[in-house]
Amino acid sequence: MVTRFGKNNGVYLELQESDGTPVIRLSTTDDRVSWTHTDGDNPMELEVTLTGTDSDLSLPVTITQGELYPDDVSTTNLTSEKQ
Repeated sequence: MVTRFGKNNGVYLELQESDGTPVIRLSTTDDRVSWTHTDGDNPMELEVTLTGTDSDLSLPVTITQGELYPDDVSTTNLTSEKQ
């Protein structure tokens, strides 16, 4: 479900610190986000490129986990991945 919906319509990736504090939430259609897996692969993979000059990012920060959301305001995630 997430693959078809996310690749075709966009979902939001929220990057978080180890305690779950949100750092940034980006649409998967944002220029800084790219799908890196082959269609049909499981698991899906995203690559995010952030720099210290991104105005919507406060530094310093350590990102250790991410969650996918259906939109930019939802509090119920579609999936979660912790490193």
